[in-house]
Amino acid sequence: PSRQRAEGSWRGGVSLVAPLDGGLSPTSHRVIPGFLRRFTRLARKRVPKYKFFQPAKKLRAEEHPVGHQSGKKIRISPPRRVTIDMLSLTRDVPTIPVQREINIASVVSARSERINRPTWAAIFIRAFALTAMKHPELRRVFVPGRAPHLWESDSNVAMVAIERQYEGEPVVFIARIKAPENRSLDEIDKEIAHFKNDPIESIGPFQRTILLGKFPGFLRRWILARRLRCSGPKRVERSGNFGLSVYSALGSESLHPLA
Repeated sequence: PSRQRAEGSWRGGVSLVAPLDGGLSPTSHRVIPGFLRRFTRLARKRVPKYKFFQPAKKLRAEEHPVGHQSGKKIRISPPRRVTIDMLSLTRDVPTIPVQREINIASVVSARSERINRPTWAAIFIRAFALTAMKHPELRRVFVPGRAPHLWESDSNVAMVAIERQYEGEPVVFIARIKAPENRSLDEIDKEIAHFKNDPIESIGPFQRTILLGKFPGFLRRWILARRLRCSGPKRVERSGNFGLSVYSALGSESLHPLA
């Protein structure tokens, strides 16, 4: 018995000492149960060395078996990362969508009489801004934090969703229009055209969005959260007090906007 203990030839032993190359050391076989030694020898015979670390062979389209799902991975662009993070932050905001039909026949008639017809986006932006000046509730934003409160701004800041082509794909940028109640329809249209048609490299807010999208995810979400939880004046200046997204060209409308 003493000799068996010295050699470590216990049938119930569970110690395993193996080098990094996957082989067994000269003395380790003495402390490994018999069934495990047999399994190791069998595995080394049937599985070539480093077999699991060899890259899989890429098959051509005609070599894929029937029913095999093929495709490609698409990288998420920086502007879309920011959009995803914004939607993630606003999903906890309670919303109650309502809808009402209004008669705008007089607006259609007045618009048709103008030589340079203003866009409907400019009309609704200015109309909501003028309405908000009469109803202060529409100029208020909720500011969370240690002392949650409402902030009522003296002027409006409209946030407009603009679709642009960035690196070959359509992405959504957010344009900011300050004090639309004090601007004419032509001025609002000119600013919207600037965001829609000018090169992205020449538009400061779009460049800042692209730069933010290149930050690490945790830092990006922290910055966006700070925008929503900062002081009232900065909250309105950076995120606005109302927004506009246009779906009419697609023949649809959004009944439950999240951001």
